[in-house]
Amino acid sequence: NQLYAALDLIKQDPFTRRAYISHYHLDELNRYSVDTPCNTGLTFYQYDSKLNLTINARSIDLWYGFTNDIYCFGKLLQDASKYLNLKVGKLGYFITNLHLYDNKL
Repeated sequence: NQLYAALDLIKQDPFTRRAYISHYHLDELNRYSVDTPCNTGLTFYQYDSKLNLTINARSIDLWYGFTNDIYCFGKLLQDASKYLNLKVGKLGYFITNLHLYDNKL
């Protein structure tokens, strides 16, 4: 389980920069046709006694993907902070391509 492995790294070393979760493997890209995962990975890190989360995304649509993801990842950050007995820190989101679909305008 990547999530608990990442959080346990923080338990062992609060200053680790290795608490990363990958959403898929590059050698699997040819398996996806239309539904390639939008988010590529998550990085958890502790700073100032708070747990922080950075999300990396290759492509997100604003109406459905982003609004859903920001809630889900915020909840994940809350739950992970509770698991580690840390305060909730910042949630950062790097999106390479943020877009709206024409049929949703």
